[in-house]
Amino acid sequence: MPAGGKSRIIFKFAKTVKTAIRENKKIIFACIGSDRSTGDSLGPLVGHMLTPRIRIHDEFEVVGTLKKPLHAMNMNEVLGKYSGEEYFMVAIDASLGRSEEVGNIVFRAEGLRPGAGVGKNLGVVGHVSIYGIVNVGSALGMENMVLQSTRLGLVYEMAQEIVTIIMTGIYLSKSDNQLYMDLVETGSESR
Repeated sequence: MPAGGKSRIIFKFAKTVKTAIRENKKIIFACIGSDRSTGDSLGPLVGHMLTPRIRIHDEFEVVGTLKKPLHAMNMNEVLGKYSGEEYFMVAIDASLGRSEEVGNIVFRAEGLRPGAGVGKNLGVVGHVSIYGIVNVGSALGMENMVLQSTRLGLVYEMAQEIVTIIMTGIYLSKSDNQLYMDLVETGSESR
């Protein structure tokens, strides 16, 4: 991850969570992927690691874990339960990119298109998204093979980083500490 990148992601995410909480929305973490493909397991790993950490917070819910993955075959049915205005969805998924981007974690103030990297059109998921670039995209239509051959160690480390980003963002968004609140409000980062 580029220098300062993690701090920027944390503050952007914290600001987003704070706004959703102010609007009394339940925040759904849609952790997309499959436990049957190493590269595509980023979302379920994040869901698996995140679930015990946010259990005590009623305003958050995780969908998509190693036990119950959220994938192309069940996505419409599962996410259909969370389509009302009372929900705010954070989509989390793996992505393919350029070789110099592998290992990067990206926060976007928009949803993502799961499966787009492997030629699937599943529509847009989420109000905001966090994705990890787990391997190099292929121009030869070999994306599934690339995802299958992705190193588990990289995916696991990225999942841990994303959980740290989410939990720190949640902490900052709920903090009574004025310095943290000011940083979250401005999106600034300490140097």
